[in-house]
Amino acid sequence: LFGLGEVVITRILFEFAGSTSKPIADNTAFDVAVEYTRSGQRGLVGIECKYTEPFSKDAYRRSEYEALFARCGAFAPGDYQDLSSSRYNQLLRTHLLAQALREGQYDEVHTCLFSSEQDDSCRRVGREFLSRVKPLSQSQFLMLSFADFIAHAQRQELGWPDREWTMRLWARYCATG
Repeated sequence: LFGLGEVVITRILFEFAGSTSKPIADNTAFDVAVEYTRSGQRGLVGIECKYTEPFSKDAYRRSEYEALFARCGAFAPGDYQDLSSSRYNQLLRTHLLAQALREGQYDEVHTCLFSSEQDDSCRRVGREFLSRVKPLSQSQFLMLSFADFIAHAQRQELGWPDREWTMRLWARYCATG
């Protein structure tokens, strides 16, 4: 689903910020986190879910963020001011959380924006952020739409209760027109 190849999912977590308290010294957490192993390596996909609400309107700038930004290698050195602005701050903070977890708990950590393909504003900000993140083998920014997730789920061999679940997901999150 995330283009990571063969992985073994070990846990799915909600409102997850790591097993140590506040790795980036704030309340940033992934809405959903998928832990996995691949070839003996521990990995995580941290997911930011956007249903209908906009990104946070506040700019967050802290010395802890700037230090992690500088050492993670995922961004151009001069991009901190712009990426910590209100336009990108929520995506930046989740990506910085991923980097902090990669330093201490996981071998690779990826972040993902999970949103409606019909939310043009959210998808545009996601694409802009994606264009600013350097793809590293152990850390990437991914985008996944509700429709892509549901289509992937529906291609699996599912029993009727799970197939019905995918239809309900589609009706709730995609049938908005």
